[in-house]
Amino acid sequence: MSGPKDYTTKIGAQQTANECVSLLARAGADHVALAFDQRRPSGLSFRLNTPIGPRDFRLPVNVAGMRKRLERSEAEGDFAGARQRRGAFSSREHAERVAWRVCWHWLDSVVALVQAEMADMSEAFAQYRVLPGGQTVAEYLAAADELPALEAGDR
Repeated sequence: MSGPKDYTTKIGAQQTANECVSLLARAGADHVALAFDQRRPSGLSFRLNTPIGPRDFRLPVNVAGMRKRLERSEAEGDFAGARQRRGAFSSREHAERVAWRVCWHWLDSVVALVQAEMADMSEAFAQYRVLPGGQTVAEYLAAADELPALEAGDR
């Protein structure tokens, strides 16, 4: 196994977060906002015009998850060839940089799918659509004991 994508990035989280905002704006988002936790960027919210009208989306950036992955990679020796002091790849600040960079790559890829007409915006970002109760589709499904039954026409 090797380290996660972009594990050597030196691009700051704030710079990448700003790049994500620009990317979403160029893709047609008419509202984009950065969420912050202790003055550090922690997620994105945006509104897209979809075939069924304007819809809100919220994309979290899981820095804690990335840090856990970086710590595991370091423990498994994935960074043995890199000339870094022990723990450099698994610090909070580095995990933040990597998490945001991975998020930017994901957004860039999703927007490319939409531009290639392989999906529309609503399909491409479906799991991050904000539902009327404030949860995203992904949060709703994660909390559900079972998936709701589909009607014959919903398949």
